[in-house]
Amino acid sequence: MNKKLIFIILISLLLISCTNVRKATEKLTLTNIQNETEVNPQPIPKFENITEYIKPSYRKVSWDEVRRKEYLRESTHLDPKMRDIILHGDVRVGMYKEDVLASIGGTDNKIKKITDFGIKEEWIYDDKILYFENGILKDIKNIQKNN
Repeated sequence: MNKKLIFIILISLLLISCTNVRKATEKLTLTNIQNETEVNPQPIPKFENITEYIKPSYRKVSWDEVRRKEYLRESTHLDPKMRDIILHGDVRVGMYKEDVLASIGGTDNKIKKITDFGIKEEWIYDDKILYFENGILKDIKNIQKNN
C-alpha cells in the first residue's frame, strides 16, 4: 500500500509541475508577442515601393551579367581567354553550346537537322546566325539589318 501511495503522490507532483511549466511558457510567449509589436513600430513597406529599398549598386547589374558570372563561377575548366570572351558577351568558333548560352543567351528561333554525321543546328538571333555541329559552334554569319 505504501508503494501505491508514493506512486500516486509522485504522479500528482509531476502533473502539477507540468501545468506550472505550461502556464509559464504561455506567459513568456504572450510577453514575446507584446514586446515584438513594441520593438517594430515601423510600417511594413508595400511591394509597389520595394524598389526604394534595393541598393543602387544592384540596379546596374543586368541578367546577362548575372548569367555569365554564374556560369564562369561553375566552369573552372575554361581557359582565361574563353572566360574573357564569355564575360564580354562575345562568341567564337569552337565554343560549346553551353558557352554560347552563357555568353549571349538562348534564342527561340532554332533549326535542328539530324544527319548521318551527327546533329546540325542553326540558332538565329537578331544580328547573327550561329551554326553548330554536334554541339560545337562551327560558323557565325552576321546579319545586316536594312533600315
